[in-house]
Amino acid sequence: AGTEAPPRLGINEFIRDNLLDSAGALVLDTSLFTDDAEIFDGHDMLTETSLSIEEVSLKGLDSFTELDLLNAIGNYTLRNVLRLDHLTVQVNMRAVMAASSLSDAVIVGDAEPIVEHFSIEITLRDIEIDLSVFLGVNTATLGSLQLGPLLHSSDVVTCLLSAVAELEATELLVSVGDVEPPTLTGFLDSGVDYVITSAAGSLFKMYEAVALRALPNFFDSFVKDRLNAYVDDTLRLFSSGCELSSDMEALDGHVDFRDLLYGAEEAASAGGNGDGRYGDLVPTVMDVVDDWLFGWDEDTGLLAINKAVIVPLTESRFGRRGAVVLEGDLVDLEHVSRYDLWKSFATDLRLTLSNLRVNGLDTLRTPYKVLEPSASGPHVVENQLNLGPMSAGFEFGIGIGDETSPLAMANVVDIMFIMPEVELFVDLFATLQESRLMEFPLRDVLNGSCW
Repeated sequence: AGTEAPPRLGINEFIRDNLLDSAGALVLDTSLFTDDAEIFDGHDMLTETSLSIEEVSLKGLDSFTELDLLNAIGNYTLRNVLRLDHLTVQVNMRAVMAASSLSDAVIVGDAEPIVEHFSIEITLRDIEIDLSVFLGVNTATLGSLQLGPLLHSSDVVTCLLSAVAELEATELLVSVGDVEPPTLTGFLDSGVDYVITSAAGSLFKMYEAVALRALPNFFDSFVKDRLNAYVDDTLRLFSSGCELSSDMEALDGHVDFRDLLYGAEEAASAGGNGDGRYGDLVPTVMDVVDDWLFGWDEDTGLLAINKAVIVPLTESRFGRRGAVVLEGDLVDLEHVSRYDLWKSFATDLRLTLSNLRVNGLDTLRTPYKVLEPSASGPHVVENQLNLGPMSAGFEFGIGIGDETSPLAMANVVDIMFIMPEVELFVDLFATLQESRLMEFPLRDVLNGSCW
């Protein structure tokens, strides 16, 4: 099953680096599945037995092959379709068996209870999850969220959830292409291990088809209900919103870009405060963007942004790879003479610029700088871009008078520039008040006038 490696999606790497442990597993809270870790407690004339869940973990969450997220199918409903190559569920169990203490017990003794720790593992392959979610967001609350707490990654979820009025899974459909036989391991006695594993395998073969047919209803009822209950409880915890901490309220100077754009250690070495006063979200986002867009080919030095952004953007907008083509007149200036002397030669003058072409925009290469705090001061960021070879051209038109003018002219000149290398340097100086940045409302982030 599954001989081909799944496609490499960026989400897999993110999950692997941020959610999974060193074994590639996500350990779940057992309260998601049961209110009590003990799922069985039986007492008969032979034994007194209890069975409890110690841990549930998932492996394979970094095997996504397709993501189709946040498709609006209603005013407040979003549909999400996810496909995974495989998913392994491992449940660590604890079984305690002791002699019966009932009055009619067949076996009577004071022996210590037998304790067994074992694991049940089952692997699902070719999984498709179709999840529709009803999401009600209080836009007034969301827009009034202050930027300060949102700059701290540990507070982002809390702040965003405080604006959620209602969140509910309305439909959860799961289909599975194949299920591998479950395995049970960890029994102290190898004979018991063999007998139980063999019995589980036989039962699986008998009921595999039935289980596959029942799986969609199981997820759309039991799992969905448990998920909604958990989400509802979680939203109550975050209903109080997010506020500026005392450290944020105490900031009253100007923003040091070294502390805003660098992590604490790097900011300190660059001459900043190095105390993480503006949180860790901006440096984290900068690192992700840097890895995604500004990695480079060691042989050519070309940046990843060329293929990731510039090529698809220019091809979709202008039909040419790495080029901008603006057809038609860009500038059209006409001047009518007011002086009789000039009117005797020409009544008007017309200048035009048209058909702009710029090629080679997909040649960004090292070295580069993007929003890099300057060593010259805390309020300066440096930018450097290198491109080439490039070319740029346009048509320049000049028209003088009409056919009655002795200077009549209507010429168009095609001008082309060839640039083997282009290097751009832009240093930006800005002073931002720390208190204003911390209190800046989220609704105004994209409003340039508010900055």
